[in-house]
Amino acid sequence: MRLTDLAIRKLPLSDTQKIYFDDVLGGFGIRCAKKTKSFVIKYGEERKFKTIGHFPEKSLADARKEAKLFLATRNSFTGYTTYPEARKAFL
Repeated sequence: MRLTDLAIRKLPLSDTQKIYFDDVLGGFGIRCAKKTKSFVIKYGEERKFKTIGHFPEKSLADARKEAKLFLATRNSFTGYTTYPEARKAFL
């Protein structure tokens, strides 16, 4: 589903956690629980989840920016790559 502000507002809260993933940005979605809606990122080989904020306190645009940054800078095997590691790999 394409996540929009209107689509998120219409999503029902759920007794069990349900995650709706964004069609535009892979790994980014919103988790609906009993009382809250939280933005999440699924990443890594182990398919870990990271919560990056709650709706509506964090806007969809801000959550999407944070998710893009996290997914772009995350090394799926060892975490973040340091500058010396990146420089060595480049050279």
